[in-house]
Amino acid sequence: MIEEINIYYEIVRSFNSVREERNIWPSLTKTRLLKLAYLVDYFYCKRYQHKLSDIEWVFYLYGPYSFSSEPIIQNRPFSIKRLETGDLDPELIELNENYSNSLGIDEFEIKQFVKRIVQDYGDQDLEELIDFIYFETEPMQLVKKRKDTLDFNKIVPEEKIINESLSRTEISTILNKYRGALANASRI
Repeated sequence: MIEEINIYYEIVRSFNSVREERNIWPSLTKTRLLKLAYLVDYFYCKRYQHKLSDIEWVFYLYGPYSFSSEPIIQNRPFSIKRLETGDLDPELIELNENYSNSLGIDEFEIKQFVKRIVQDYGDQDLEELIDFIYFETEPMQLVKKRKDTLDFNKIVPEEKIINESLSRTEISTILNKYRGALANASRI
């Protein structure tokens, strides 16, 4: 498992890289950083049946949260700028350029995995991102009460979804049924 600080570091580094590539991106706030870290663990677990990080995720206030995140984000390689925007989450997370260390992830495939999650979800509207996490991910769907630990063992593995999906023949049969019904339907 990868330490929590390294997951955050890699997400911030990937976020900055993608932001440079795309030019227009939202700021990386603490809320967005934590949601992206959760999605890294979620999708990694979906693919490999175990979490990537050592983060203990709990259901707290606005979704998955790590109580150990505060002291980690407050120091070392991260710097926090407080924005006076009136936003719900006014803290902007950046890498502290004065801090040089061997943080991050060394394995190329895992770095690419993290970057892919950042590319796919990093610029999503924060409310939509939170809705996706709340209503589309098993650990959040199945949690009972606030401060409960999220259960990643309940995630349906990617391979099971693929194996249990419809065959081409079944899909063709269903499509032909609807095509036939549409062909016989009157135009409105």
